[in-house]
Amino acid sequence: METLFDVTEPRERLEPVMIEQVGQCFFEAKPCGRCGKPKSNRVHTPKKTATCVFQAKRGCARCGRNKGDVAHFGAPESFNYLAGRDPKVYRAKIEQWKALLFDLLAASDLPKGLTHVLVEGEVSFGDSRKGRDQGNHRVLVEKALGDALVTGGWLPDDTWDHYEFGGFARVEEPGVSAVRLMLFPT
Repeated sequence: METLFDVTEPRERLEPVMIEQVGQCFFEAKPCGRCGKPKSNRVHTPKKTATCVFQAKRGCARCGRNKGDVAHFGAPESFNYLAGRDPKVYRAKIEQWKALLFDLLAASDLPKGLTHVLVEGEVSFGDSRKGRDQGNHRVLVEKALGDALVTGGWLPDDTWDHYEFGGFARVEEPGVSAVRLMLFPT
């Protein structure tokens, strides 16, 4: 009879490691430098109705940092946001999250050269909106974390033999956008 778990080789358990990314600011694009309206306003469309030539102001209207700054990363965007877009947009988001998680891992006590890591996590969106699909929000974190673990030398590969992403819970913390991951290495 086959079993799901190999009980002949007990794995050495190491101390769990927690990494956390809390967004410090919810990004808000700066308005047009000429007319003060958002870039999405009809006055900026390239049709005959355009009355303003959009003059971009870079950065966040709230904190001044650029959109890709780590301060704007908390809860991951929904995969639905990326679906149907250019695959380069998806790849760019994965790379952003990979770099962010790599830095968090490098600052943690996670030893390199592990054989296996099990990850459990939680996410807070900052609001209590219902109806979010767990898979749509975990895909970026799950993929980017596996890539970061391999790139940094913590794992030899991000296949199931070495990397498992278990539960991903949603918690409600008003005004806090965050991702917390607990890594259980062996």
